[in-house]
Amino acid sequence: IEKVFRRSKKTIRSPVKMGVKRGMKEILKQMREEIRERLRGVKKEIREVAESQKKMMRKEVERMKEELKKEEEK
Repeated sequence: IEKVFRRSKKTIRSPVKMGVKRGMKEILKQMREEIRERLRGVKKEIREVAESQKKMMRKEVERMKEELKKEEEK
C-alpha cells in the first residue's frame, strides 16, 4: 500500500516504496531546506521589527529631550 504525504505543495512517496534509507534522506533534506527558508524569513522579520523599534525609540528620546528643553526654558 502506497502512502502519500502532503508537505508544502509537494507529494512525497512513502519511504517503503522508495527504499527506507534513500527516502528518509530525501525527506530530511527537503525538511531542512524548508526550515532554512522559514528561518531566513523569520530572521528578516526580526531585523525589520528591531529596526522599527530603534527608530521609534530614537524619536521618543528626541521628543523627551525637546520636552526637557522646554521645561528648562520656563
